[in-house]
Amino acid sequence: MKRKITFDLGGYTFSFLSDEPGEKIQKMKTELENELSRYRQHIESNPEEGLKEVFVLMLLNHVTRETQLEEEVKRLEEKVERLSLEVGHVKSNRSDMVG
Repeated sequence: MKRKITFDLGGYTFSFLSDEPGEKIQKMKTELENELSRYRQHIESNPEEGLKEVFVLMLLNHVTRETQLEEEVKRLEEKVERLSLEVGHVKSNRSDMVG
């Protein structure tokens, strides 16, 4: 069941609906806070635009990581498919030798 999640980040309040477990939501919040803290100096040196720039940078970083992970999953799925075909071929050859 989806519930409303509200949290503060960089002085802004964000809300969204989620059915993720509480511990996963907390982990996401912590990761966002940690990432934001890495850019604290940029934000403080450019208070008018710094936070917006950092939010966009964080979003771009996330999208880049997600894309890399999707590519890695695809590569691994293709590898599993190749290995499965090889195992099937080996089994077929063994049964030909035995039978």
